Amino acid sequence: MLTKKFAKLGLSKKEAEVYLALLRCGKCTGYQISKKSKIDRSTIYFILDELRKKDLVLIVPHATKNIYVAKDPRLIVEEKKQNIADIEDEMPGLLALATMDEKPNMLYYEGFDGFRQAYEYGNAYILNHDIREVYGMMAYSPDKLTKEYSDLFDELYEELGDAGVRYQALVPLEPGKNPNKHAAKFEKKYGWEVKHISTKKYSSKVSIEVAGAMVRIMSRQKEQGIIIENEDIARSLGQIFKMHWHIL
Repeated sequence: MLTKKFAKLGLSKKEAEVYLALLRCGKCTGYQISKKSKIDRSTIYFILDELRKKDLVLIVPHATKNIYVAKDPRLIVEEKKQNIADIEDEMPGLLALATMDEKPNMLYYEGFDGFRQAYEYGNAYILNHDIREVYGMMAYSPDKLTKEYSDLFDELYEELGDAGVRYQALVPLEPGKNPNKHAAKFEKKYGWEVKHISTKKYSSKVSIEVAGAMVRIMSRQKEQGIIIENEDIARSLGQIFKMHWHIL
């Protein structure tokens, strides 16, 4: 049973048997491991060398002859977890790069973490596809942004601005109120183009952004996000945006 489970770590049956035998005996010579694992001495050193290359077996230093010790299995598990966590951190960029036929053309996210992931995915798509222009109809936000969201928007839009991406934004503005501070900040810092539209005409609490063949639809109030990768949908929404942009 244990042999099969360790085989899931990418070990052959014999490699798993040698590792488990070494784990049981502590510090052992190749000869001792051969006896405990019942694997011929002619192959035991080759297997030990393969396990050492995989960082699962260590050689005790300064011994007169090679003494082997199995790596603590808890360390192995922690390293595997960290490797998976590292890959998960890069998942938005990896998904944006994916070109397999079965790649989904719509992704749904929810919760604050999902909201962030939707933005990260969209940004990765924009940067990986070298898209230089983004069009956005921003959401109307009558309530004050929390610091968590304010910092998130600063971080993610600065990533685009620092990469030289140009942005045109239609931003709802309630009569008598100050303009959206984030839009004003990026307009000044990156030269992004911002036009304001009265909330009497447009007060949607959902933002819609178009970048190449991607559409990013976000609801901060509901903490939901949708990514659509469809050239026809993106083109249609882009044309609607430009029509309103030129009218204003």
